[in-house]
Amino acid sequence: MLKLSVMGHSKLLHPFINHFKSQPFYEIKSECSQEVIEATSGLEEISAFFEFKIPLDKPRDRQSFWVHMKTLTGQEVRFELLDGNVVDMGDGTVVIYGKNYDIFSCKKPSTNIE
Repeated sequence: MLKLSVMGHSKLLHPFINHFKSQPFYEIKSECSQEVIEATSGLEEISAFFEFKIPLDKPRDRQSFWVHMKTLTGQEVRFELLDGNVVDMGDGTVVIYGKNYDIFSCKKPSTNIE
């Protein structure tokens, strides 16, 4: 079991901890919060104990999913993300992230002449 301690302003801390909780690699076992008041402003400290769900030394099955979006003009955009995740930040913002690589894209030649 490992312990992670983070200190900062609560408006930055809580989204970070929510993002940390959404990761597939580890599981939060317990969490405690403590307010720390300094001369400049009120800060909060969060400590979390966690364990790895997937052993880091073994390969894992990689998951992919498709993201579908529609533009204002009605055009549909569709792409696949590997190791993707969706995180609701709680303020009406949803973050979708993952890896995408197009093996057919052409790399533009460098224009730097040395």
